[in-house]
Amino acid sequence: MKKKHQVISRLFFHIISCIVFLSSCLSKNEKENNITKPVVRIDTIYYDDGSIKAIEQYNDSNKLHGYSYEYYPNGVLKHKVNFWYGNECGDMYSFYENGNLSKYFALNLRNEPFFGLYMDSLGNITDEVGHIMYSGYIAYPQHEDYKLDTNYTLIFIHANPKNGFTFFIDSIIIDNEKIKNYEMDTIKSEVIVDVHFKQIGKHKMVLYSSLLNEDINYFKNNVLDIHLDVVR
Repeated sequence: MKKKHQVISRLFFHIISCIVFLSSCLSKNEKENNITKPVVRIDTIYYDDGSIKAIEQYNDSNKLHGYSYEYYPNGVLKHKVNFWYGNECGDMYSFYENGNLSKYFALNLRNEPFFGLYMDSLGNITDEVGHIMYSGYIAYPQHEDYKLDTNYTLIFIHANPKNGFTFFIDSIIIDNEKIKNYEMDTIKSEVIVDVHFKQIGKHKMVLYSSLLNEDINYFKNNVLDIHLDVVR
């Protein structure tokens, strides 16, 4: 009974955290028009012995929406996948029966993986693919060109394997000057940068980041170059 209570407590925490995360998969149009379909149904699937096998969340269009969870018979989390309108979005996790991370993928908003980790059952990395920051970004307000003396917010997404891994922004450089007007949203795996240009022409932004796991002596850095055209 105590074991089942612990499992249910973990599930409640996962459900609350995924509802907060969902807004990172919204398009600009959906945000502006408040077109959202929140979770309206949660289905729980059980093993024959009554223990929880899976939890799936659906919106009012009967599409998977939010994190779906699958569990081993012993109550250990097996898979954790986020959905948005029936499509996989954001972070995907798979675990061994001992609880160690097996696979991790970070997906962009087009459902394409931009970073992945493969690990053995002892917690050692066996392979990795991609880059820890996605090269695309979202700019608000949206324009084909950036205007002079206008405030913009640029949003970048990054890998967030958790489970002992920590993502860092080491520095952000614009036109050879280090800037400090940025913030990180660890729930949405976003880096949010505010920019304001006072000169027309081409500008270069460079984001230096790293992913660290001291327990397994893992370190990976990343350099992302962004070129911005500013007009009057």
